Amino acid sequence: MRLAVACAGLLLVAAPARAGIVLGGGLPQTDCWAAFDVPAALDGTFRITCRDGDPACDADAERNGVCTFGMRACVDVRHVPDCRPRHIARLLLKLYGYTRVRPSSTLVMPELPTSRESCGAMGAISVPLRITRKGPRVGKTRVRMRAITNQDRTDTDRLYLVCEPGTPRCFANPTGGPAELDLVTAASGSDLDLGSSGLAHDLAVPPGVRLCLSGCDATTQPVCDAVGGYVDQAVGAPVSLLAGSVPICLVSRVNAFGARGTADLQSGAVDVVVHLTTFAYLGQVCPRCTGTAVGEVGTCDGGANAGAACVVDRLADGAYGVSRTCAPTGDVVGTVDVALPLTTGMSSLSAETCGGAAGDVVRQGTPSVASPAWPDPDYPKSAADTVLAATFCVPASGVADVDASIGLPGPGAATLPVSAEWFR
Repeated sequence: MRLAVACAGLLLVAAPARAGIVLGGGLPQTDCWAAFDVPAALDGTFRITCRDGDPACDADAERNGVCTFGMRACVDVRHVPDCRPRHIARLLLKLYGYTRVRPSSTLVMPELPTSRESCGAMGAISVPLRITRKGPRVGKTRVRMRAITNQDRTDTDRLYLVCEPGTPRCFANPTGGPAELDLVTAASGSDLDLGSSGLAHDLAVPPGVRLCLSGCDATTQPVCDAVGGYVDQAVGAPVSLLAGSVPICLVSRVNAFGARGTADLQSGAVDVVVHLTTFAYLGQVCPRCTGTAVGEVGTCDGGANAGAACVVDRLADGAYGVSRTCAPTGDVVGTVDVALPLTTGMSSLSAETCGGAAGDVVRQGTPSVASPAWPDPDYPKSAADTVLAATFCVPASGVADVDASIGLPGPGAATLPVSAEWFR
């Protein structure tokens, strides 16, 4: 079993926790014929273990029951001792899953045949968790890649991918009820509007928040006190705007620290205030994620994580992919802090009270009953069709170009379709 790091020409630029080229354990004289280029850190020679939602190794950075391992396939890796590149005619990939839901791959093979060092585009292998009556359990996948030369000689490599459930971050509920509520924003249908100009409307919404619960029990009291007992900054996909001819990159974060409210496990009703901060980077276009469709894996073409694996969260102007992984660099020239009074009921306010034009801003939420229904003792419990709504006033950022382009101070509104996951 051997591990080598190839020359700089094959490495992803500035990828955090970089493991490099994984040769996969073939014979020394054939081991360079095929390899995995993996940006996540290895915990064994050929094994990567990742917690669902950990941005260091899960390319979609969401706690959604699947670990997305970004990687690419390479052939004829140079500078490997005792191994000479050969004319590679075919490259075969096979996944062996240990879960009911099968693992999947979006890896793109390099152009073949070739006798030169070459890698395919960045893709991913998705490994689902095992779902049992007692909750999510570890999911495992064995990856086998086989290079075949024009003389039918082979090099077989392997990689083991392990997906662990995201660890609940709350202490046990002392009264015996659920301990944690995760509100995970749906992939589509969410909407965040800031200001009155419309330029900062339809913004991407951060992926959700996690709340710690207390005060509810297993059989008699379904209404829980919900608090954000730890700092958890969930980042939304960046948004590029123009203030005149000056580009602005906006990045929004939801911070669960200091959140307060209630959550009713029996009815699905949620009323909680969380904090949203939007950061303005003036004079730069948001970095691009090179994937061409929402959900496609690519690489960040610039910014703080240049070269890192990313998943396209949204397409700006229908073609320019942006991802929460591809953070901008530079100085923040302005921030906007608001308290979001999220509710599964109706939320409304008068725009005039926020400095906007006459008229009411109204958003409608929807509760959804979790399954299995309370007081059934089985956890986790899930509700897929919850909608959170909020209306609020947005203060000025203090930067004239930003405030003028967005229309601040002014009204704000949010609609968030979410899945609600209750853990004990």
